[in-house]
Amino acid sequence: MKILASNSDEVNLLINMPYTQEEKLHCFSSVLHLDNFDLYYNDTDHGGGLILKDNFVEVIDKFYGKKHFKSCLEWCAGPGFIGFNLLDKQYITSLDLLDCSINAVNSCNKTIENMSINYDINVFCDTTIKNIDKKYDLIVGNPPWYSKLLLKENGLNRIYCDLDFMIHRDFFIHAEKILNTNGRIILVEGLYASHPKDFDLSASTLEIEKIIKFDNNDFWHDCYIMIIKRK
Repeated sequence: MKILASNSDEVNLLINMPYTQEEKLHCFSSVLHLDNFDLYYNDTDHGGGLILKDNFVEVIDKFYGKKHFKSCLEWCAGPGFIGFNLLDKQYITSLDLLDCSINAVNSCNKTIENMSINYDINVFCDTTIKNIDKKYDLIVGNPPWYSKLLLKENGLNRIYCDLDFMIHRDFFIHAEKILNTNGRIILVEGLYASHPKDFDLSASTLEIEKIIKFDNNDFWHDCYIMIIKRK
């Protein structure tokens, strides 16, 4: 048992904790050894991509094959577990990574700086994809799952929470302009955090093609993947 608030002052402080909190810049103490390069990250900077990255490989293997996609954007990339894993396994030939966190961007850049192979990679620090002026065959992402704040003491609401799904709405407004004609968007969402109906695509040229459920026994939450294409 851990008491989070034990009096009225502490309760008020806890429930009024700001959604956006200052990041503490840090070195990247953890390393994921991929086949062709190392991925640098900090344990507090990712929201499950370390585990979920292989679900994306499985989905692409089953429905599209290894040579189907060339250019890829990882949206809400964090340290880039999903995109870097696809690049390492040669499912894509170019990779862009976008995240609003300077720590995540620094992590991605450290991974790139330590590569011995000259890959085609770009990293963007932004809260929206609307400023991107190129198109992709594949867009992947593990965005924040929850539309409400969580009782997190370690400042991770930025990673887990998308208040009223505003980040998602912005993404779906602008995603169609950066997706190639035969491209696909593959997003992972929390099974108990959202429903596909929460993401209204009716005003766009996009539609959900497939919904796939995964049971990750070693992960703290079941999830589902949405595959989105042009109508």
